[in-house]
Amino acid sequence: DIASLAEGKDLCFEFSRKQFEQINVNIFDGCIQAVTQLLSQISMDKTAISDILMVGGSSRIPMVMQLLKQYFQKELNFTVNADETVANGAAIEAALLRMTNPP
Repeated sequence: DIASLAEGKDLCFEFSRKQFEQINVNIFDGCIQAVTQLLSQISMDKTAISDILMVGGSSRIPMVMQLLKQYFQKELNFTVNADETVANGAAIEAALLRMTNPP
C-alpha cells in the first residue's frame, strides 16, 4: 500500500512472490553482476570469500539469498543482528568522514 500516492488517492496492489521475482529479475541479476565486477576489480576469486554476511533490506529477499548462495556455493551467514550491523557501519563511516573533514 502507498498512502496518498496522488491527489490523496491510495495505491494498493497485490502480487505473488513469483510475480515479484519476475518483475525484478533484471535487478536481481544486476546484483550478482555487481558482486562479480567487484571481485574482479580487487582481483579476488569468489572461492576466497569465507563468509557471506547478510545485512540490509535486500538481504531479506528470498531470491537475493538464493542467487548469492548459488553464486558462492556456500551457506549465507545470518548470525548477527542485521539492523545493528548496518547502524554500526554507518557510525564508523561517520567517524571516518569527520576525521577527514573536521568541523
